[in-house]
Amino acid sequence: MPQQNEFASKELSIVLIGGFNPLNYTPDWLHQFGLISQKDKDNHTIVDVSLDHIIVELTWCTIKVVRTPNSDKLNLTLTDDSSITKFKDLIFSIVEFSDTTKMSAIGLNFNRTIQHSSTDEWHAFGNRLTPKSIWLDAFADIQKQSGMRKISIVIHDIYPSLDDGINESPELNIEVRPLFSDSNGTILENASIITLNYHFSISNDSNISYIKDVLDTYLYRLNSETDVKVRNLLQGE
Repeated sequence: MPQQNEFASKELSIVLIGGFNPLNYTPDWLHQFGLISQKDKDNHTIVDVSLDHIIVELTWCTIKVVRTPNSDKLNLTLTDDSSITKFKDLIFSIVEFSDTTKMSAIGLNFNRTIQHSSTDEWHAFGNRLTPKSIWLDAFADIQKQSGMRKISIVIHDIYPSLDDGINESPELNIEVRPLFSDSNGTILENASIITLNYHFSISNDSNISYIKDVLDTYLYRLNSETDVKVRNLLQGE
């Protein structure tokens, strides 16, 4: 397969599953307890807020909390690659401040948007992952038009567990799908998005030190390895 263009966009996010109150993540609250700086407090945008969710945009990351009947999600997305150390420090601070909060999982997520150089290359990539002839032979005439909507795969025990209290090792969930528009609604052609979700379960006996261990061990490593792994997938290696 021809060499792909450089990634059109990249995204790193960290998701914590546990008990989080959206109203505890307003910029005023975060600044009051020393989790963000005065500069961040002065340069923020509250995109949306209610009793069950909040979205706050800082100049270098986005903070989103969503409450559901079964669990709550705290999602932090890095929007400035040069601020990854500050991003990690913010997560550490939030975890330390939430030391009495029960957390059941942490996810490290890496998205790569691919702008293929041509329509033929875009189709060839999808056809390599999900050969259309298999499906057309089984369900339709081979001449019918078909296309991949989404493919996902899970790789179990991707790394050794850092949690002695749990038998479940981390897993990698991979999803690939065509991308027809970006987050701003701009129409895209010949684009794909590849999402890597590294899922780490947290045992009842674990505490904030485990979450710190996960971030210390894997955040920078996976962030640097993702480009190589995605390129390998694109090139069929």
